[in-house]
Amino acid sequence: MKSLPRLSLPFALAAAAVSGALFLGACSETNTSSGPEGSGSSAPDAPSAEPAGEAAAVDLNGSNFDETIASNSVVVVDFWAEWCGPCKIIEPAVMQAAKDYAGKAVVGRVDVDSNEALSQKYQISAIPCLIYFKDGKEVDRLVGVPSPRSEITEKLDKLIGG
Repeated sequence: MKSLPRLSLPFALAAAAVSGALFLGACSETNTSSGPEGSGSSAPDAPSAEPAGEAAAVDLNGSNFDETIASNSVVVVDFWAEWCGPCKIIEPAVMQAAKDYAGKAVVGRVDVDSNEALSQKYQISAIPCLIYFKDGKEVDRLVGVPSPRSEITEKLDKLIGG
């Protein structure tokens, strides 16, 4: 399959502005159905929820993503990039959720620049993008900066049942 050319960031931002998208940085991957082949550090085992107050967001990549989703009942994954201003805005809320929901849910993060295959697999076209998984299946998405930020945890509460 012939892939489309990568779009430049200024072009992607201009396209987002024209389409009415607010405050989103655009990813430039094309959609393919290839499996995860993300690069970055590998983790041998899938992380599981830790005792309350001790957990941090888990760095996910091609080698631990599927196992993490499959082995935990509730997972929220933040697709982000270092250069993304909106991603930096929600980062404190994501990190706090990782601590607050330790033992109840896993909060993971995927750097889209280092894990293009995962970004393509999950059709990430704008970041930040939070994908919520329940029992291994995607059940919800939150794209952009939520207002209020509590929307991040409200969705987790619904999935946990609390």
